[in-house]
Amino acid sequence: MITQWPCFLFQVHEMSQRSGTRLAADRHGRWEPPTRHRDNVRQVSWGTQGRFYACNGTQIWETPQKQVPSAPLLDVFSIYYSHGHFYIVNYDATRFGVGDGGSQSSTNWMGWRIMRFSWDTHNQPSYVSFTGEKDNLATQRSDQAWVTKLLPSAYHAQPGTTTNHPQRGGMNGDLPLLLALIVFSIGREHADWALKNLFTEGKWTMHRERSGWVNMRGLVVKVWTWPQYSTIDSLRAFEAGRNGTIFR
Repeated sequence: MITQWPCFLFQVHEMSQRSGTRLAADRHGRWEPPTRHRDNVRQVSWGTQGRFYACNGTQIWETPQKQVPSAPLLDVFSIYYSHGHFYIVNYDATRFGVGDGGSQSSTNWMGWRIMRFSWDTHNQPSYVSFTGEKDNLATQRSDQAWVTKLLPSAYHAQPGTTTNHPQRGGMNGDLPLLLALIVFSIGREHADWALKNLFTEGKWTMHRERSGWVNMRGLVVKVWTWPQYSTIDSLRAFEAGRNGTIFR
C-alpha cells in the first residue's frame, strides 16, 4: 500500500560553516557544527539555492515565494552531516547562535544533537526526530532500499533485530528531517532534480546516483502547510504515520 502524502510547501537551503571559523570536534573526533551566531551561513549559489517547493501529494514542483508567507509554518530544522552522523537543531541555525538562547522558552535554547529515533518495540516503525533517544532503527528488512540510501550505516538496525516480515520495519518522522534525508542522499548539484523527479504518484523512487553525504555539508529545511489543503494537525498526523507508514 502507498501512503498518501499530504499537501505542503517547503524550502531547502544549503548551509555551511563560515569560512575562517575555527573547526571543532566532539569527543569521538567528529567535526562538530559551529554554535556562534553568524558562523553558520546559507549558500545561495549551491544546490537548491533556497528555492520554494510545493507538494500536492503526488508530485513536487518549484513554486513562487509569494505563495508561502501567508501559510502557517510547521517546522524548521537545520542539519549537518559529519562522519556518518547527522547533527540537528529544530530552528534556523543561520539566524541564531546555537544553544545560547538564555532560557528554555527561547527558540535557540537547545544545542546541536545527533539525530536519533523513537520506538517502543522492534515491531514498530521508527520515528526520526529531534527528541529521539534510540541510535538505530528498531528493525529493517533486506528489501528496503530506502534504508541504505537515506541513512548511513550507523543508523541501521542492530544485528539480530532485522526481519523478513512484510508488515514490520519502516520509518516515520518530522517532515523537514525526512525531506533533508532525501536531499542529503544525493549530491547538491542533483538535489533540485531529485526533489522534482523522484517523487511521482505519491511515492519516492530511490536513485542510483552517488551519495551526497559530504562532511560539513548542511541544510536548512522549512515546511509550511498549504492553506485550504492541509493544516498543522493533518501534517502532524502524517508525520506520526496515521495515514500509514511513510517509508516502508
